[in-house]
Amino acid sequence: MTATHQPIVVVGAGIMGLAAARLLQQESGREVIVVEASTVGGGTTPAGAGFVGPWAATNPHLGASGMALAREGLALYRGLADDGADIAFRSNGNIVFYNTDETLQDGLALMRTGPEYRTEAREVSAAEIAELTSGAVDPVAIAGGVYVAGAIQLETGKVIEHLAAVVKDSGGDIREGVELRSIRREGGHVVGVELSTGDISTDTVVVAAGAWLNTLLEQVGYRLPLMPFIATRLVTEDVGLAPTMPTLQGKDFPLWIRESEGGFTWGTTQGYGPSHRVTDDPQSYDRGSRVSETLLAAQHADVDRVARVFPQLREAKTIREIQGSPVYTADLQFCAGEVPGCAGLWVLGGDNESGVSHGPGLARLVVDLLLGKAPICDPSPYRLDRFDPTDFPDLDSLERHMASDGGLLGARVRAFAAPV
Repeated sequence: MTATHQPIVVVGAGIMGLAAARLLQQESGREVIVVEASTVGGGTTPAGAGFVGPWAATNPHLGASGMALAREGLALYRGLADDGADIAFRSNGNIVFYNTDETLQDGLALMRTGPEYRTEAREVSAAEIAELTSGAVDPVAIAGGVYVAGAIQLETGKVIEHLAAVVKDSGGDIREGVELRSIRREGGHVVGVELSTGDISTDTVVVAAGAWLNTLLEQVGYRLPLMPFIATRLVTEDVGLAPTMPTLQGKDFPLWIRESEGGFTWGTTQGYGPSHRVTDDPQSYDRGSRVSETLLAAQHADVDRVARVFPQLREAKTIREIQGSPVYTADLQFCAGEVPGCAGLWVLGGDNESGVSHGPGLARLVVDLLLGKAPICDPSPYRLDRFDPTDFPDLDSLERHMASDGGLLGARVRAFAAPV
C-alpha cells in the first residue's frame, strides 16, 4: 500500500466492520472513519446468540483457514474478558448432539474426517450430556454427541458496544445515520466516497455491510452470490438453568440453544427463511425488530419438538423475540478480499451464520492483505473472484442453486422458493 494521509473508510458498524476498524487504527497509521446507515449494532450482529467456537472441528468443510479465523476470534474475546470488558463471557464449551444412533454414527464419521477434530473435540454419551447441562437435557431423547471444550459464549450486543467504544477512544470516527451513496473510481481505483453528509477523498474502503453488501457493491457494477435470510431467536423467562451449561447444537432438528440469565435462548430452522421470500422489505429491519410473523409463528410451533430434549422449555414463557439477517454464500464459505477490477475496495461478508465467531479473523485477514502483511491464513477460500459472475447473475439463480442442495439449508430454501 502506498503512503497516504487520506482516511480509510469502513462501511458498517457490526462485528466485522468494527473489528477491522480497530485493527486498522492500530496498524495503518491512518485516520479511520466508520460510517453506519443505522446505529452501532443496528444490523444483524446483536441478533446473534453469541456462540463462538473452533467450528472447523465439527464442520470439516471450514478447513484449516476456518480454524485460523475462529482462533483469532476466540483470542480476541478471551482477551477482552481478561481485560475486564463486560461481554458476558463464559467458557462453557459447546455440545453437538444427535437424536438417533444412526445419525450419531453418520455425524461422527463425517467429523472424524477433519484434522482438527482430534485436537478439539471428544465424544460424549447421552448421560454425559445430561450431566454437562445440569439436567437440562433428557438423555432418553438423544443418542450422544461431541463436546468441544474450547467453545465460549458471550452477549453479542455487549461486544459491539465495547468495540465501538475502543474505536472511539482510540481516535476513530464513528458516524451513525450516514449512508454510503456512491463509491467514486478513476482508472479502476477507488478515489473517494459520497456519503449522505458529504464527500470523503480516500483510496481505501472496507465494506462490511452484511445483508446490504450487494446493494453497495452494485454501485461499482459488482455482485456476489449472497442470499440474506431472516433468522429467529426466542428468549424465555428464567427457569433455573445453570450458568455453566454449554451451548448446544442439535443436528437432527437442527437446533441451537443456550442458557441466558437462567432461561433459554434458542432457534431452529423453522424460524429461518430467505429474506426476499418472507418479508416485503427485507432490508428495513432494525435491531431487535420483528420482521416475519410467519417465521415467528413457525418457531413458536416448534416448542413441543424441542421440549422433548429440553423439558423445561415446554412451560417456559417467551419474553423476547429477535430476528436478524445472516447471509449465506453459494459455497458456504466467507467473502474477504479486494473487489476485482476496483483497487482499494475491500469486502468482508458472507457470514454463513457464524460471523461472530469468524468475523474478527476475517477482519484480521483483510487488514493483513490490505497492509501487505503475511495473511493470518490461506485467503484463497474467501477470494471474491472464486465465483464466476455468470454462474449466479441474480437472486433467482442463486435460489435454484441452494434449493438443489440436499442439506438443511436447501430444505429451508425449497420451503419458500417460488414454484418452478
